[in-house]
Amino acid sequence: MTRQYCVVLADVVDSQKIKDREAFRQKLDTAISEVNQRYRDTMWAEFTAIKGVDEFGAVLNSVRPIADVQKIFSRTLHPEHFRMAAVVDKIDVNRESSEISRMDGPAFARADMILSELEEDESKFRLSGNSDIVDTLVSDQINLLEIIRSEWGNTTMEVVRQYAKSKKQSAIAKELDVSVQTVSYHLGKSNVEQVLRVESRLSNVLENYEQIN
Repeated sequence: MTRQYCVVLADVVDSQKIKDREAFRQKLDTAISEVNQRYRDTMWAEFTAIKGVDEFGAVLNSVRPIADVQKIFSRTLHPEHFRMAAVVDKIDVNRESSEISRMDGPAFARADMILSELEEDESKFRLSGNSDIVDTLVSDQINLLEIIRSEWGNTTMEVVRQYAKSKKQSAIAKELDVSVQTVSYHLGKSNVEQVLRVESRLSNVLENYEQIN
């Protein structure tokens, strides 16, 4: 049986309208570095920027980290948005390469098609793998999370990012140079506990993705 991979392609929404492209590039590099370090063991080809800051992508050995990967990019690139397609299929051109830009095959063709479809229906994520039902549920869950995140301002997002690392509000206030009351306000506004629970459960489901048919 021909081995299948999880090809992940993403394009930045309205990238040409980003005023400070260099600052955005730095944020993209930060997200790429974090994902590649955290999930190095599951990478076939690491995440890299494609076409400047317009697109980025990678090839994974497994679907399992995809929700966390999408979350890291979402939190880091905020307030900019991106569409992401994750496709499980074959790679038949330069499969042994470590550079995604040199690869090709059915997985890439499907990912490109899905990105076009996401643009048409104004969604931000779709998984296309081994289980239509699970893929749809995962995709819908991530899209709903993206709707919630899109309502957060920059301060709320930064508070949530810090809260995910350390739940001590005093430490967050010191790190962001704001009051504890400000931290508390933004945590309540974001419904952070519910969001973090959904993100955690989603990641747990994907840990068993290969066993789901």
